[in-house]
Amino acid sequence: MRVAVMYSPKHRKLEAFAKVLGQALEKGGHRVDYVHIEKADRPANVNRYDSVYLGSVPEGTFGGKVPVEVSEFVKQCRGINNAKSAAFMTKGLMFNTKGLRRLM
Repeated sequence: MRVAVMYSPKHRKLEAFAKVLGQALEKGGHRVDYVHIEKADRPANVNRYDSVYLGSVPEGTFGGKVPVEVSEFVKQCRGINNAKSAAFMTKGLMFNTKGLRRLM
């Protein structure tokens, strides 16, 4: 299966988690493509992937917001609405599932 792991590389903790996730998927026999959200010159076409993992960091006082660059990138991705997907977030000062729900 082809898998896309999309994340923001400007956050080291998130990048490290995305790499560990990708390595685990590769050990399971999947082909993993890493998509750096800020470094991408154009939105991804996720129709070619069997599943998509989207990573972000929580923003806001209580960690209930998704960064603007992540939400704008996702809005521009083609085929994201029909893709099998999962989301992951790093833990902020307080663990709040509101940001994770908004990301999904």
